[in-house]
Amino acid sequence: MLDARFSGLSQKYIQQLFDFHPEWAVSLGLHETYDGRSTAYDIRTIRREITFHKQFLKSLSKIPATRLSRENYFDYKIIRTGAESLLWKLETLGEYRANPMMYIASLDVSGYIKRNYAPLSERLNSLINTQKSFPSIVAAAKRNLNKRLPVYAVETAMEMLDGTIKFLRTDLPPVVRRTDDKKLIAAFEKSNKKAIQAVDDYLKFLNKILPDSHEGFAIGQNVFTKMLKSCEGLSLPISSLLERAWEELYRTKAELLDTARAIAPDKSIIEIERELKTHHAAEKTLVGDTASMLEEMLAFVKSKHLVTVPESLDLRVELTPKFLRWAFAMIDTPGAFDYLDTAFYYVTPAEDHWTDEQKNQWYQFFDHYTLRDISVHEAYPGHYVHFLKIKNECPSAIAKIFTTYTFIEGWAHYSEQLMVEAGYWAHDPRYYFAYLKESLIRIVRLIIAVKMHTMDMSVDDATFYFMRHAYMEEGPARKEAVRGTFDPGYGNYTLGKLMMLKLRDDYRTTMGQNFNLQSFHDQLLSYGAPPIPVMREILLGEEGSVL
Repeated sequence: MLDARFSGLSQKYIQQLFDFHPEWAVSLGLHETYDGRSTAYDIRTIRREITFHKQFLKSLSKIPATRLSRENYFDYKIIRTGAESLLWKLETLGEYRANPMMYIASLDVSGYIKRNYAPLSERLNSLINTQKSFPSIVAAAKRNLNKRLPVYAVETAMEMLDGTIKFLRTDLPPVVRRTDDKKLIAAFEKSNKKAIQAVDDYLKFLNKILPDSHEGFAIGQNVFTKMLKSCEGLSLPISSLLERAWEELYRTKAELLDTARAIAPDKSIIEIERELKTHHAAEKTLVGDTASMLEEMLAFVKSKHLVTVPESLDLRVELTPKFLRWAFAMIDTPGAFDYLDTAFYYVTPAEDHWTDEQKNQWYQFFDHYTLRDISVHEAYPGHYVHFLKIKNECPSAIAKIFTTYTFIEGWAHYSEQLMVEAGYWAHDPRYYFAYLKESLIRIVRLIIAVKMHTMDMSVDDATFYFMRHAYMEEGPARKEAVRGTFDPGYGNYTLGKLMMLKLRDDYRTTMGQNFNLQSFHDQLLSYGAPPIPVMREILLGEEGSVL
């Protein structure tokens, strides 16, 4: 009876949730019902959603979780964290008032052209219907946002909007013209023109308020602590979190210095990194080199029995489409409920109009060692393997929908250490050097997130901290610092990795001689990406100490 009550309540919640956020449902692959629909951002709807989450959590609290079946007990905990996370973003953080980037996700129609999940004409009709909502989205953003906003959020939103306009104006029309339906093309040209005008209107609005933007961005200790609890299910004192992060920072820096001495005793870390960057992919070989790396990694993962990789592999390495070129490399998977299996691993080439010197500088970011570490994170056994496990093996619809930042990025970052532990590229210390260097950036993110949002650290001081402790150049260091102003959870890469390592150690102790690494990873990934305390309870029977 209780199980049926919980199932009915959760199903009704998810259905209504997707009515509030149809783009989320589309991203999961639920195209038939939700394609062409957009989130409504008027203040009355936002207030209704806040009430909706509160009423659900109140109803959920009346169900005694311990009396549910094992499967529903864990689904109960997962969906509760999911609802608390959404409520935190709306009510506590107040994103709709303070973050101009929140609205931009609804101005992205690239999902309708990236994959052939339906005939082009159907996808274009959905795209056109979505574009028709752009003016109302922008109007709501202008009404909802505070008159004075954090300058870094405004500047980043303006960059994103500029890219959106370029996509709508330059990249999208050639795809649309592949259809022979002249009426459809005419309808698109009309909707696209109005969509561009709406996005440009938003850009002009932000440009107008930019001079009055302020340096303040910190969410404060109470909100930060609530973020950990509401979004990740963690009850962690800030002091304990920082202490563990510093411990990891000093340990990793010591290993990096030892590795640097093994590579070149007479050179500094910066000098060694610059030498590494001379070994990079070329313009003509970028895709081929990356594809070969992935084949090598997949073979290594299988030979070392690190995790069972599902057979439904369809990962294609391609140059990043122009409208997505904001990262060097990225994985792009279909939704967990999508019938398509094709995923893309995008690597971003230099632009054709750049000078030879600019192109050479760009491809230095693809040094063979760092690109390997990034590809482990993104593909094998990182995000792509995790996606396959969720899509093909996770039996819970709730677990497929509600995921956590610490688990998603924690697993991918943990994968980097896993490959090192297993001996991947152990013959060349430069790979270990690249892994440690990337790890330092993630560790510093965790420290910086805490310091900027709870201890009044400035962007300038955070930039210096990245330069000093992660050995970064000033430009990239400042970009990392700026990201921390509007992404207070970006320390979750390291936090998630540390919690997974602790879970692995505790599970090994519990299992004794019966511990099997592959079995551990298979179990870990088959439950989706729940709050890691919930994962501890699944595997160990109790949450215990997470760090």
